[in-house]
Formats: sequence, C-alpha cells, structure tokens
Amino acid sequence: MAMAERPIVVAGGSSSRMDEGWGMMGSDSGGSGSGSGRFPNVRYSASFSSSGGDEDGSGSGSLSSSDSEWWLPADAPEAAVRAMGVRRAIEKAAANHHSRRRGAASPPPPMDADDARSVLPCRLGAEVVRVDWKEASGREALAELIASETPCVVVGAEATLPMGWDAARWKAEYGETTVPLNATLRDRVDMPLGWYLDLVAEQTEDVGLYLRNLHLCRWFPAAAAETQTPPAPMGSNRMDELRDVVPQWWLSWAELFISGCGTRTPLFHVDVCATHAWSGQIQGHKRFFVAPPSSTSAVYPIKDQPLVSRISKPDRASLGTFPEFASAELSVVDLAPGQLLYIPPGWWHTAVAVGVGPCITLGGNFVNDSNYERVAAAAAARSVTT
Repeated sequence: MAMAERPIVVAGGSSSRMDEGWGMMGSDSGGSGSGSGRFPNVRYSASFSSSGGDEDGSGSGSLSSSDSEWWLPADAPEAAVRAMGVRRAIEKAAANHHSRRRGAASPPPPMDADDARSVLPCRLGAEVVRVDWKEASGREALAELIASETPCVVVGAEATLPMGWDAARWKAEYGETTVPLNATLRDRVDMPLGWYLDLVAEQTEDVGLYLRNLHLCRWFPAAAAETQTPPAPMGSNRMDELRDVVPQWWLSWAELFISGCGTRTPLFHVDVCATHAWSGQIQGHKRFFVAPPSSTSAVYPIKDQPLVSRISKPDRASLGTFPEFASAELSVVDLAPGQLLYIPPGWWHTAVAVGVGPCITLGGNFVNDSNYERVAAAAAARSVTT
C-alpha cells in the first residue's frame, strides 16, 4: 500500500523541528526523536515518555511509547486524513493525560463561580473589583487600581481588544498553519490550527492539548497588527525603555492561548521579572485563580524555580500533601468575552477554560512607573535577552 507523503501527527521529542510539513516539534526536556531525509517519501519518527503525577498530589503514573507515527495512503481523501490526524492526536494526548491521573477522567469545572469558591481547599480571597471602561469613573478607578497594584477586571473593553479574531477568523487566516500544542509540560503535538479549533469546539473535558504562549509577533503577524500591546485600559508601557535588557518581543508582548472545556494552565505561577500582566478574553469563558504575594509561603514555591508553585491546581490542592496551603488566600475570577484581567507583579495565578467551545485569550506583560525599577533590575540580573 502506498504511503502518504507525510505523517499525520508526530509528538514529543527533544530534536529540533524539521524544515517542512510535519517535522517534529522539539521540547526543552524529556523524550527523544529522530528524523532523516526530506519529504516526500521519508518517514519521520519520534518517541516520548512522561512520568510522575500532578504536583498537587492528584495522581501519579507513567506512559511511554515509540509508536508516534501514523500514515495513510497517499490517495486518501482529505477528510479521512483530517479525521485520522485529529483522532490519533487526541488519543495520544488523552492517554498521556489520563495515565498521569490514575486513569480518572478530568471533570469539567463548574460553570458557576460561586460553586468554585465554595469548595476551595484554602481561604477565600477578596473579591476582585470590576470597573467599566466605558464610564469615566471606571477609567479613573482603573488607573488607581493599577497604580496601587491591585488586581481587577475591566468590563466594556471590547473596543480595546481584537474581538474580530474569534475561532472563525483564526481558522480562515491561519487554519493551515502548523502550531505546537502542549500535551504535557514536556511533550508537544504539531497540528494545523484549523484542525485544533475543530477539536476543541466540542471538547467537554480536558484531553491534554493546549495551544499556549504563542507570540503574535512571531507566529501571527496579521493578528499582531490588530492588537494593541498592552490594551489601552492598562495605561502606559515603559517596556521600550528597557530594550537593551529584555528580549525584543517583550516590546510588543502579546501571546495567544486557545483551548477547550476543562483545559488548564499547567502552572500556578508568578510572572517573570516583576512585570504587570493582562489577559483579554476574545471568545469563550475562562476562570482565573489568583493569590496575593502574602500567600507565597503557603503555595509551596519550587526551590529552584521560585516563580512556580508545586501546586498546579490550587482549587483542587490536596491538604494532605500541602497542609500549609489551607492558610493561602485564593480569589476566583471569571472572564467573559470583551473583558480584561489585570494581574499585578508578584501575584500567583492560573486559569481553566469553562464551558463548551473554543476558549480564546490574549495575554501579555508590561511595565509602568510603579514597577519600572524592579523590572529593570530583575531583567538585568537574569540576562533575559538571551
């Protein structure tokens, strides 16, 4: 039987990404991969392995496989190629994801934020203030909140976000673009963006595939051209004054996040170099969990990575594993389309998509008068330009 000219999906691996088509997307650590020759008639292969449970104590397990290549006849209908690609990718990701949780399915998060608050394993933090960008009083209040580094939600911000970049627009403009999806912290899956959007459209639980942290200026220039960074409600940005000590892409910092119901940001973390952070919701709904700097000791920062917590899901943290977390304060914030979340420096945060359908979020970081000196010092010390 004739082989297709390229594998449908290749996952994981530490070797570099190939130049054409479906070459492997490398990861920073874990796994292995190999490839030889070039298309059209060379098989690319990869292998990956993952082990260990979730950092919050919710499970443990392992999965390893070298069966990371799938082929169809060269004359297979496009619909069959597409269906096989999506099916294989989701099977691989779901098997990996569920093996890490002792085979348990990942239930979708409750749609009601009050329900989420009622079952927190720690203290309920202060309610995050909401201000209306369309009102003069709201804009004044927002400026004061950002200056005092107080988290808040900006409603009525549709005109300041590229709301036209919904799933249909992404599919039309970049549907054929092959993008890297996170299957775990270590493993990656390459897939055309259009296929992934179809996959998440009906996702009802976390299957472990997440498009996250893709820089608009690098990956999607058309979207970058329509995105103000940061959005106007966030105020001034002094990042350009630090161009000698920060990466070039920080000067127009906007990242794309797309997921389906139940997909979580894999880390409960603080953003780098004391920067302010913003998240703008374009489509779907996302729930954020945020904790103040005063809770840092209770969230179990990783010794060698103090900006990352050992607890990946703070709303489901095991107090048997992390007893001090009971004293942490955690606020629950739901973000709807057209709304912006401001997260101050030093605040811990993570998020989960709620509701069926694509969840599309843009996010980035910025610098103003309140944190300029801290960012400058931290960036210089970390040599982040490298």
